[in-house]
Amino acid sequence: MPVSNNLDNMSETPPAVQILPMNRLDDPEFKNYGGVGELQEKFFLRDLPRRQGKYYYRERGLREKPQMVVLFQSDKMIIASATLLNTEKFKEPEEDRGVFYRGALYFDVESIRVFDPVSWEGLSRIWPKLKEHRPGRVKYYVEPNGYEAFGKALKNVKSPGLAQKRLSSAAIPPTEKLARTALFINGIYDSVLAEILDAQNARGGGESFLQPHSGSAISMLRERLPNPSSPVTLYVSTVENLTKICHIAEIVKWEDKRKISESRRQIVLRYLQQYQLEECDLLTGKTPADRKSVNLITIRNLQRLAICPPTSLLIKESDHLPLKERTIPGGWSEVFERDDLAVFTIPSTETEESSNRRLTEEIRRARNLDADALRLRLADASKIPERVEIVSVGYRRNADVIVAVLNRANGVCERCRKPAPFLRKADGTPFLEVHHQTPLAEGGEDTTENALALCPNCHREVHHG
Repeated sequence: MPVSNNLDNMSETPPAVQILPMNRLDDPEFKNYGGVGELQEKFFLRDLPRRQGKYYYRERGLREKPQMVVLFQSDKMIIASATLLNTEKFKEPEEDRGVFYRGALYFDVESIRVFDPVSWEGLSRIWPKLKEHRPGRVKYYVEPNGYEAFGKALKNVKSPGLAQKRLSSAAIPPTEKLARTALFINGIYDSVLAEILDAQNARGGGESFLQPHSGSAISMLRERLPNPSSPVTLYVSTVENLTKICHIAEIVKWEDKRKISESRRQIVLRYLQQYQLEECDLLTGKTPADRKSVNLITIRNLQRLAICPPTSLLIKESDHLPLKERTIPGGWSEVFERDDLAVFTIPSTETEESSNRRLTEEIRRARNLDADALRLRLADASKIPERVEIVSVGYRRNADVIVAVLNRANGVCERCRKPAPFLRKADGTPFLEVHHQTPLAEGGEDTTENALALCPNCHREVHHG
């Protein structure tokens, strides 16, 4: 008979009961939860229901038995229960937030319960055979007939429905409540994104393609299957700037390249040959490394941000913590969508920062040309540069901070300790520039503690050296 996990009725006998150990300290799925109480409140009552009961496993799953009850063990205690609906073993290990999993268990969300933890000794009183064993990583089956006594002994039973009423603003920040989630991809080459921006300008918009270097399907996109009427927001850092959100786009389609038809592959290849030449080898699998790239992502409305905010502004869906800064490219994370990042974009207008980035990228491409190609381009180039309107985005700074920092320096550069190179013509004061150690665009404070008075040479070296 199917188990009924009503709060006041856990007395019906299920077909099977199994204990599933959880490694809270070592498993990346759980290590960000502070303790058993946090694991109960945030994983079982919040995050697992949000994932529609999907529970990843790294090595071995469970033998599926319809309506089997699973007792979750952590810290040598039983802390939660749920009814198993089905299991899935992935054909290839799948990556989720940088960790590879071999499969998933799917639990009935309405059956999830947490309660005052039950010790191994207390469990042994209900199932005496457990006295012969010690709590560890073994998945024990216990007699289903003891489940009624187990349910009656539980105290302070809670379900996800009740938990939603109890979660405070401290547990879930207001911006995250009922928020949509987005995808963050860590480290795409700026040249790849520049090709897409050029294609959008040439075609007046349209769709383009990304192929992140990952040998596993991006499970978030596989499950949600974005489409033009229900896109997924994409945030991107570049290989050249891993700590910043550099671009925003909309994902309108996801495909597993291992499963697409040959006709579809040829359609994509023709587009890449015309607009995204750098991506062709990834699609055709020219090298073994290229063949490991299995995700084909269709995007639209790619925007380069005028000011690149830090990636730490993004909050991970898995543990509600800010993204950590990455030092190497690769990987992805499901994060909460942020509507306020629109302030960093200036549609249809070239900014000073984007103009400098574009010039830097064009210089990089020009350096790869041989002498003859460069000579031909120079011969065809206009001698009069195009005039464009460039918008500069800045901050209204505190004049008192500037004066206080200059007074503190007393005419001496606070980096090289040399006197200012000249005096201002306007008032005869030493020429030093006030530099913010943590830039204002990255959330730095406009305070004397965050500012230094630098000579022009040191100031340029700090920014460009």
